[in-house]
Amino acid sequence: MPVRVKKMRQKKNLELFHVSMKREKTLEEWNMMTRFLGIAMIAASLAIAAPALAQNMSGSGPVATACQQDIEKLCAGKEHGQGAVRACLETNKGSVSAACANALDSTGAGRRP
Repeated sequence: MPVRVKKMRQKKNLELFHVSMKREKTLEEWNMMTRFLGIAMIAASLAIAAPALAQNMSGSGPVATACQQDIEKLCAGKEHGQGAVRACLETNKGSVSAACANALDSTGAGRRP
């Protein structure tokens, strides 16, 4: 085989090698971008959901709103979110305001059919 043909084949093989390397790099970049977007979507979802979750845990529902003064007076120190405040209000139901008693009767475990 003449030297010139051999060099042309080597050059063509080298070009094909570079093209395949570019494809691998493009695939790696695509995978990295996909991972980044996935992580960004998860972070955005958590950022959106966190205030809603915190709101439920902080006691801002109808009972907490209607019974705020009763909670401060009768159930100080009880933690919201585990049912301790509601249990305290139910225990002291005779001493709570009419609005609070109505909220206890119409929501959650006290809901009447």
